[in-house]
Amino acid sequence: MRHTEDRSWTRPARSIGERARRLLADGTQGGVIGVTSRGVFIQTSGAEVVFLSGEDYRGPLTVNIAGDTSWLGTAGQDTRFDIGADSLRLLPSGLRLLLEGAQAWSPPPRTNAQDSASAQRSRILRLTRAAADAAPASGMAVLTPWIAHGCPAAARPSHPQAERCARLRLAFVQGDRELAAEQTRGLLGWGPGLTPSGDDFVLGLLLALVRGGRAGDGWLGLTQAVERQARIQTTAISAGLLACAGHGESDERMIALVDHVQCGVPDSAAAAAATGAWGATSGWDALAGIGLTVDLPG
Repeated sequence: MRHTEDRSWTRPARSIGERARRLLADGTQGGVIGVTSRGVFIQTSGAEVVFLSGEDYRGPLTVNIAGDTSWLGTAGQDTRFDIGADSLRLLPSGLRLLLEGAQAWSPPPRTNAQDSASAQRSRILRLTRAAADAAPASGMAVLTPWIAHGCPAAARPSHPQAERCARLRLAFVQGDRELAAEQTRGLLGWGPGLTPSGDDFVLGLLLALVRGGRAGDGWLGLTQAVERQARIQTTAISAGLLACAGHGESDERMIALVDHVQCGVPDSAAAAAATGAWGATSGWDALAGIGLTVDLPG
């Protein structure tokens, strides 16, 4: 008997991001390009990336799997997928992941007004102080307190990206879109990992811009420039996540973090939990990027 005829070799998807559903509808085959302790990233024949997750956190590119997810740990770089209209079939195992019936997910609309720059700055500093032992000691995250204080020249840290952050903040304050695009380009692909630290920083920055309603202030060109450049300069996984952020879409943990900083909802405990749960250090790197948008003119 073939595995695909055995119900023990089928698994249902519990929820699926709207963007992931569209991308899978356009694909025919895929392969694993990244493995984490929480799931696997697959790249479709259309060069787009989707995340198969054993966690409950939802996102635009995420397919959340119900029931036993131990089989995710067996996926490796040689694992292939046949993509159908309502399922993914893993090869060579033959296990089918059923997409039909999965609950569609997209980021919820914001209902609270954005607070002042000083209130946002205070929330960022409270998060970094409360999680001093958990925050990473390298990458973009170490710049967060300095960024939240406005990148003062007299206190500039000895960090390879500190000067770039200062120039990027100046570009935002002065409304210089060209300078902002130039400085942001230098962050893409910086640092190790499936999603380099610089990419996570830019993700936080873009999401804060769009979620805060600032893309319509002329910054839409920046989000589009990042999306184009990321496909050349960094990993396929990061490029997919950055494209989402440029449209105001991200994992619900990052949505919670941006909304907390900008609006105070959800509360700081939920925001801190979300920050620490997004990758090994990605949430903290993203927080630094969010901080760089605080002083945008209102």
